[in-house]
Amino acid sequence: MNVTYVKDKTVIVRPTDPKNPTDPVDPTNPDGPKYPNGVSEKDLNKTVSRTITYTGADKNPASVTQTGTYTRTATVDAKTGELLGYGDWILVTSADGNNTNDGFTAVTSPKVLGYTADKNATAVTLGNDAVTNFKAGSADVTVTYTKDGTVEVTTPTDPTQPVDPSNPDGPKMPEITADDLLQTVTRTITYKVNASNDPNTPAAPATVTQTTSYKRSAIIDLKTGEILRYTDWIVNGINKFVAVDSPVVENYQADPACVSEITLSNNEINSIHLGEKTSHFNQTVSYNFVGTVTTTKDPDGGTTTVTKNPNGDVTDVNKTWPDGDKTHVHVDINTGRETVTETPKDKGSLPEVTVDPGQTVTVGQTTVHNDEPKGVVTLTHDSGNDKGSFVTVVNKDGSTSYSYAKDTTDNTGNTSKQISVQKIPNVTTNAVAITSTKRSATNTKKTNTKNLPQTDEQTNETDAIIGMSLLGMILSLVGIKWRKHERD
Repeated sequence: MNVTYVKDKTVIVRPTDPKNPTDPVDPTNPDGPKYPNGVSEKDLNKTVSRTITYTGADKNPASVTQTGTYTRTATVDAKTGELLGYGDWILVTSADGNNTNDGFTAVTSPKVLGYTADKNATAVTLGNDAVTNFKAGSADVTVTYTKDGTVEVTTPTDPTQPVDPSNPDGPKMPEITADDLLQTVTRTITYKVNASNDPNTPAAPATVTQTTSYKRSAIIDLKTGEILRYTDWIVNGINKFVAVDSPVVENYQADPACVSEITLSNNEINSIHLGEKTSHFNQTVSYNFVGTVTTTKDPDGGTTTVTKNPNGDVTDVNKTWPDGDKTHVHVDINTGRETVTETPKDKGSLPEVTVDPGQTVTVGQTTVHNDEPKGVVTLTHDSGNDKGSFVTVVNKDGSTSYSYAKDTTDNTGNTSKQISVQKIPNVTTNAVAITSTKRSATNTKKTNTKNLPQTDEQTNETDAIIGMSLLGMILSLVGIKWRKHERD
């Protein structure tokens, strides 16, 4: 008897349409055979992975994880529901540009400056059995970096020369210039005098410029000739950014009183070197007036302005005379010496004259007597009017006293002139009379109070200063006349 076998129909189960054991093979016959085990989603789809780890460098590259997704089909007997077999595993790839999900493709080890990798991760193609039996971690790769030798460069290089002189055919030096290795930084300290009511505003102190040089080295890879890094900047010589005390300006207070020393960090110098920032540590010192200024309208129609320091010492006297002439007296509070600047009306200033304590000088139409140490100064000015010369006395406390010194003719009928002090109401002074044949502007000797004829003698110290000041002036004039008379 012959038996004939007829091949059953089969059903292909695809990975995109997996089946459960409760699903009928023939959907039209729900009571027929069911799908076997082995055709579920996990039976027909499998993802494997490998990790590439980098080690040995100071800063290792990040690990790379690659995955591969594989799919296969299953063949099932349509009549009995038996699993007849599987198709081969097929790697699923994509065109998304991501090479970490297309299987175990080749990966070139990242470049790490100053190190050499021992290998690259090669591509691996998994066979059917390899995918079926794949175990996690079995395909992992470890790449080890070894540190290259280096050379430190402190001077500009010649790119035609080898990095390693013992290997003339090896890599050549990179181009390194002096600008790469040296940096000069400048700090400017500027001084500014703020506006005030000071009639004698001084010039600002001269700007201070400090310059410090820095240097660094380049580290070169001996194997590749690449610049690996630069060392930190260090001072090339000495740090010249030292503290600077703000110059003393009389009657002014500096803010700040001292510009501090600075030490620049490597990052700050790098920023300057790269042009990312300028010398942001430049500093401006401001000067604010701390003196006091008092201006008095004088009886002669002029004005007297007295400047005092915070201690109450008179430092400057500015006198404007009715005829337009101006006299400025600066007092050195340490020595008592006075500097006089006379500016005739509509003309330039006359040369400065220095007057020691007790001495008298005549500059232009003004005679100046230094009243230090008991007083400050006595100013006598010939304005050319019939009232005579006007006398202004500035006292130690900054107050002022006034009088007129008028020329007269003596009672003998001689043509000589007599200088006498005429009182101004509410101003007490001493009258002084000495015969002179001529009034002239000259330097005089120190006042000799024993030769001072006095009338209406007072004990007032201001009067005494006036008398002594005028005496010095008058003796100067008389001396000139006597010397002239003797020569005649």
